Amino acid sequence: MPAKFSLYSVVAALALLACTRGQEKETATRVMTYNIEWFSEDAAPERIQNLKKIIEEIHPDVIGFQEAQSKAAIRQILGSDWVIGMADDPTQFQEVGIAVKAPYKLLRTEWLFPGEALNFAFPDRRDVLRAELESPSGGRFAVYVVHMKSRRGSDATPAGYSGRNETDRQREQACAMLAGYLSGRSNEQHLVLGDFNDSPDDRSLNILESGNLLAKGGPSQWAEPLLINLSEPLYRQDFVTIGLDRAFVGKALEPRVAGAMKSNEDTRGKEHRFPQDVPVAQTLFDQILISPDLKKAVNKIEIHSSVACLQGKRGRTERTETGANYIEKPTRASDHLPVFVDLNLN
Repeated sequence: MPAKFSLYSVVAALALLACTRGQEKETATRVMTYNIEWFSEDAAPERIQNLKKIIEEIHPDVIGFQEAQSKAAIRQILGSDWVIGMADDPTQFQEVGIAVKAPYKLLRTEWLFPGEALNFAFPDRRDVLRAELESPSGGRFAVYVVHMKSRRGSDATPAGYSGRNETDRQREQACAMLAGYLSGRSNEQHLVLGDFNDSPDDRSLNILESGNLLAKGGPSQWAEPLLINLSEPLYRQDFVTIGLDRAFVGKALEPRVAGAMKSNEDTRGKEHRFPQDVPVAQTLFDQILISPDLKKAVNKIEIHSSVACLQGKRGRTERTETGANYIEKPTRASDHLPVFVDLNLN
């Protein structure tokens, strides 16, 4: 009898633990950002399966996407319980979008800086997408999805004449405009996430974090920040979100590359092409920032780097007037890694 009682006690305890964990998951809102690298409506089946596996592993409630061709492209990796919001412009192939899973609700979306006059800061229709959401408990919050101008220089451009310095002003202007908009929404709980094509401590991110248009690049510590960059501690530990697939050898990797932060810091302000002329090409571009009133709601932030994120082949592209076309379709999910945060919004 004692042995049976002991076994029953263990089973009951495990069941209680499982229920407790389930309740914790239900009370936390998981918001994810992912650049899915020129993801088209006719993606390779292996790539679709990798992306589905990643989403299954992370189990997010909200996803901010970058570089998706259309709603139809995103629908290849999401079920019917997801609502997708994006411009869905047939002339654009690198759109940002948001996906919200029931019981969360996507109430409305809007684009903040439309018009050709603003194309310097937001080229190729890389406008900021604002989405207003409702949690299962009825609370409302906003998510801003960004995809800033790439710092990449052309392969044909001689070293020392193009790249990061040439495009810095575009990212800095875009972040300044977004900071100006958010400074008027201090009563709103919000997250800003996406591919910034700059790392924490770069001038563009410091402008966005502080709201100070004169902010410089370097370590940041603001007495009254406009936004808190949750990715900053990861950056200081050499965590990366782009280019890790180059090191893939058949198993999951910790998303860290020695010298990644130093490489970014040492090349800031110097003429160079990216990534051709930097010591460490891997860096942290994909970030999540929050309004200060959400600071106590944060459980954790994580960069996900499972086998599904890294396996598969890179595609081959050709440049066109509208961007690029795949000559050979990739089977790899993306050259970026997804980042997610858990928040106790309720």
